[in-house]
Amino acid sequence: MSAVTNWLDQRYKFSDFVEFLRHKEVPLGTHSMLWYYLGGTTMFFFGVQILTGLLLLAYYQAGENTSYESIRYITTKVPFGWLMRSVHVWSAHLMILSLCVHMFSTMLLKAYRPPRELTWVTGFMLFAIGLGFGFSGYLLPWNELAYFATAVGTDSVKSVPLVGQWLLEVMRGGPDVTIHTLYRFFALHVVVLPLAIFAIVGLHLIFIQRQGMAPPLGHDKATSGMPFFPHFLLRDLLLWLLCLITLMILAVFLPYGPSIPGIEWELGLKADPLAPAFPGIKPEWYFLWIYQLLKEFPPHLFGMEGPQAALGLVGALMGIWAAIPWLDRNARKGLPSPGFSDYAIAGLIWLGYLTLKAWDVGGHVLGADGQPDPAAVARTSALWTLGITAAIVLFRVLRFGHRWMLFTGVVVLQTVLHGLFSMGYLLAGAIALAALAPAWALLYRGRGVAVTIILGLTLIAAGVGEARAQHNEQSAPNAGPALEDYPEVIRDFFLQTDGEGNRLIPVSSQTYFVGLPTHAQELFASAADEEMISGAGHAAALLGLELDAERFEMLLDDNCILCHSDVDMQDESTLMNADEDADFGLSHLSLTDFLGDVHFRRGLSCSGCHGGSPADTDMSDEIYERWPEADTRREDRSWIPDFCGRCHSDPSFMRLYAPSMPTDQLAKYQTSLHGQLLARGDSKAAQCLSCHGTHGIRGAQSRLSSVHARNVPQTCSACHADAAYMAGYTMADGSAIPTNQYDQFRMSVHGQALLVRGDYGAPACNDCHGNHAAVPPEVAHVSQVCRTCHAGNGMAFDGSRHKEAFESNGWPECEQCHGKHDISVTGDELLGTQPGQLCYDCHDQYAGTHREECIATTDHFRKTIGELAAGHEHFEHQVEELAEKGLDVEFLENSTAEVHDALRASRSAIHSFDRGDFDIVASSGLQALTAGEASILAAEEEFRSRRAGLLISIAVLGFLALMLWLKIRQVEQEG
Repeated sequence: MSAVTNWLDQRYKFSDFVEFLRHKEVPLGTHSMLWYYLGGTTMFFFGVQILTGLLLLAYYQAGENTSYESIRYITTKVPFGWLMRSVHVWSAHLMILSLCVHMFSTMLLKAYRPPRELTWVTGFMLFAIGLGFGFSGYLLPWNELAYFATAVGTDSVKSVPLVGQWLLEVMRGGPDVTIHTLYRFFALHVVVLPLAIFAIVGLHLIFIQRQGMAPPLGHDKATSGMPFFPHFLLRDLLLWLLCLITLMILAVFLPYGPSIPGIEWELGLKADPLAPAFPGIKPEWYFLWIYQLLKEFPPHLFGMEGPQAALGLVGALMGIWAAIPWLDRNARKGLPSPGFSDYAIAGLIWLGYLTLKAWDVGGHVLGADGQPDPAAVARTSALWTLGITAAIVLFRVLRFGHRWMLFTGVVVLQTVLHGLFSMGYLLAGAIALAALAPAWALLYRGRGVAVTIILGLTLIAAGVGEARAQHNEQSAPNAGPALEDYPEVIRDFFLQTDGEGNRLIPVSSQTYFVGLPTHAQELFASAADEEMISGAGHAAALLGLELDAERFEMLLDDNCILCHSDVDMQDESTLMNADEDADFGLSHLSLTDFLGDVHFRRGLSCSGCHGGSPADTDMSDEIYERWPEADTRREDRSWIPDFCGRCHSDPSFMRLYAPSMPTDQLAKYQTSLHGQLLARGDSKAAQCLSCHGTHGIRGAQSRLSSVHARNVPQTCSACHADAAYMAGYTMADGSAIPTNQYDQFRMSVHGQALLVRGDYGAPACNDCHGNHAAVPPEVAHVSQVCRTCHAGNGMAFDGSRHKEAFESNGWPECEQCHGKHDISVTGDELLGTQPGQLCYDCHDQYAGTHREECIATTDHFRKTIGELAAGHEHFEHQVEELAEKGLDVEFLENSTAEVHDALRASRSAIHSFDRGDFDIVASSGLQALTAGEASILAAEEEFRSRRAGLLISIAVLGFLALMLWLKIRQVEQEG
């Protein structure tokens, strides 16, 4: 072996390198040696990154259909793949944490002083590249959280002045986050950044080896240092072992992180660009401060967008940080520079406060919108920050005798004003600077005064700008657009004011007018010239609607609307009021509603029903002849269906406007109970206007429509829940029609689904009773109505013995067990086998000689369904629990899905009331229960093996650490 060593040494001079390490020393003195180990710790985590990254790269495939799948394969199928991914992510977070601590410690120790300026700069570059690694690697799993977090993160880049949009498209490979973004981030993560970091790490290490480690400024230095080899190197290795033990514990017991925003990486669902944004998106913890800072800035600040100003501030602070070796003149001379130490500590406090706010500390207090209350979050974050700052200040005073804390004072005062007194963030900073400016000026002399003044004026101006921006948001300036190019009538309208000097047409409406196409402006001016728009108040009402250009032109082309929207020409019964806050009395008198009418939007206006021409300035004889008198219209409503049917029953006419709409509604209505009552002269019977309204009719798909699925029950209840209105109407058996159906429906399972959860698959009144041909379902046809949705249950019931029994007793099938309008959530407790329960009481009274068999069958159904339900609930809990431990739960998820399907099918199969048919359906679920339990046991055994392996690994590493410690003691004694 020595011959090989000598052969290599003769050619490559390894002995010279070892000799160099033997003579290299680490400074000793009164300072702590801990700071010198941080660089090596960072290198250790970086080495773990490289090793685990290469192992992951052996299986990872970047692609729209492969990225997510390959990460899932790694974590669930590849032996120890879950561990490699967990170690890789944890080491990334710990590396960045170590980088942060290392950089701040270098700052506090003044290790950047000459001749080590470039060592500081390369360290700063390494920190930036480390953040780049974290940002680029986040997208690679291609899951929901990564996709939307990357979309939010990259979107902030476009705020960079001048090149923002270009930089955004370079990063994304287009305007949006797509698979091209993934390819670019993958290349950046595994090629570009590694090449850059290897080069800069090489430079950084060369600088350190050439210049040595800097002793802290202001500490007494020992006459001789600690030899790097082997004394310091052995200690470095011991710390690496301890870091590896910590890393293994975190990776095994928290494989997906501690579930704190910014420190979690559960795989979740695959990214879907068309899905709604993932709720509560927040970046990784080391970007939370800038995420919160962007939120603190107003939308606009001195001609810049808020995000641009925020990024400008960040750039300025980072520039100062990078240039500190040249700015700190005292340190260059070997003199104390407490201002720069305080700058670093204040920066930490500032970052901490923003990070706490981004974490929604104190977010258990909710605001009116159901989200964490910003004031409570700011207050709690401020209290935490002030408490930590107090401890830091006390330590600095007692341990180091620090007195210079003006930067800290500014940050603390800003935190108090913003967090505890709800002052604007920038305004609070400006006031804090202004308050401490005199002390600053006294302590700084010469150029320092100029720097202080520039920085102070900048932040004070920013604070004033924020105050102005807030004021501008609350009250727009009372200045309108230039008027020279508009007709005189428009200028007159725009300049008219009320008694208090306020313009009758507000600036927002004037700005809306200026943005209209030229043709629309000309139509408006023409209507004003013809006095169809009678004055500034009338003009303000129309412009205040802020319609899209097409609908605004339709309005201006219709003199009926212009006339009936003039408050000076119409009384309350005919005024189409543009004021949305007005008490309309009748909904059809709302101009806003009418302009959203389905007929108006299709090009049919007032004249379509009332006659005349939209261009008429006065009512024509045709309108009087065509339209019945008001009293006649109210007393006899029988003319309404035929009137509407003139269009809606004409296929050739409807083909021009709505080809897909059926034209048999009138024929159906005439067969309905409502239609028959109306034909017999009952004007209270519902007709077209009762359900659809008069003016402001919306299409059935519109949520504003009275016949929208969610609004149908309330529309029907307008009549059917009114006891006085329904008095005198009876059922087929002569009993009075009840008026509590709507209240029952609201509390039923169907009503809760439709009205509360917004499930449009749930039935409304018309789904059971019909629309235009509405009739109450007869007893014999109830199951046919129900099976429209519940087809499986209906088919099972048709083949059962209950079918014959129900028919012979004249029972309304489904309704007999489940009820009508008050159907409750179906539960397994309906399968009761005790006195007082549904199945038992019915069978006890009607089953006769089959009573015991029926009760035994019911009991079998209930026990089997109960077993499946309990197993399904248990599996869901186990899936979540085992997944949190990083175990493969794919087989258990499949078993859970099988049990769920069998449970649902079994609950339907009970309607056959046949044990054999039921067992066929339930058997697959019972088999899945057995298989699932086996997979749970296997997973738990694997987790026990993991813990045992971890304990063995920790024992081995602990033994090695002990041996290293003993070796260190031996070397110290020999030295």
